[in-house]
Amino acid sequence: MAHIGTVEAENEELAKVYATYTYDEEDWAEMVVVDRSELVWVRKPKWLFA
Repeated sequence: MAHIGTVEAENEELAKVYATYTYDEEDWAEMVVVDRSELVWVRKPKWLFA
């Protein structure tokens, strides 16, 4: 699995739509959107999401 980018959306449904259209350059086998508040960091660069 690899992180390919981010989207900003008001809700989960819009996040799905934005991700689908923003990252449609590949024929992805899987695509997942995750709310930043749900991430569990093992290591986090100090500058990330500052």
